[in-house]
Amino acid sequence: MSGPIQSDPESLPNSKESARSWQGVGKELGVDFNILKDIADFCVEAHSLSEIAEHLGLSDRYKMKKKYIDPLLGQYFDMTIPNSPNNPGQKYYLTEMGRALLNNK
Repeated sequence: MSGPIQSDPESLPNSKESARSWQGVGKELGVDFNILKDIADFCVEAHSLSEIAEHLGLSDRYKMKKKYIDPLLGQYFDMTIPNSPNNPGQKYYLTEMGRALLNNK
């Protein structure tokens, strides 16, 4: 059984040229930036996968995590219990870098 998907930091949109907004991040990842922004707005406070999926109206929280959260873990999102990624009490929150994108309108 493998742990959480960790993207190569070099492949994430972290340069000033590529991601000055959630739109830039979404474009880099090939996903809907409106959903990313909605997750970011919601995760200013920590929430579980179930809470995030419910907020978005999505039924499959694992697909949502794989598509929208996992590629950005450690950079724009973080876990409340990083040493135990499968902990039932795990929640996800926006990092300072993620908050900077929210403030960059």
